Amino acid sequence: GAFFGDKNHKAFSRFCLCGHEKSGLDLYATEQGRLKLNTFFISRGITFEVNSDKESNMVGLQIKIKGDEKFNLYTSQFFTTKDPLTPFGIPDLSHIIK
Repeated sequence: GAFFGDKNHKAFSRFCLCGHEKSGLDLYATEQGRLKLNTFFISRGITFEVNSDKESNMVGLQIKIKGDEKFNLYTSQFFTTKDPLTPFGIPDLSHIIK
């Protein structure tokens, strides 16, 4: 299923993705893409709250949509200190984050 439901998933695809971009990670790779992502999330009232526990290497992510009190997505994951995004199929982003 779609991450934010069918309505927001279609809106994300129309609003953000061009023909050569296949995902939000493709957008994240450029300054213009990051601006598109931020604009999309802000314009729809989508907020992200990240919490972490350094002792356990646990990171929690809570996503809410303003005005939709029923929508509350939460997930957590234990991470290794080396290559923490590998379990998600996401490459090292250090070349993008400077």
